[in-house]
Amino acid sequence: MRTCPTNALMLVDSRDIAQASKRKRQLTFNTDLGDLSLFQAQQGERE
Repeated sequence: MRTCPTNALMLVDSRDIAQASKRKRQLTFNTDLGDLSLFQAQQGERE
């Protein structure tokens, strides 16, 4: 269900937003670490 930002803010509790953004940050951080380890592994294979 899509709503404009003002409606979304009224529908969603601010704590839910905080938890969602925190979870998103953790997911992004994990994928960044995963990409980094993959990159380092590829560098090691070339040497």
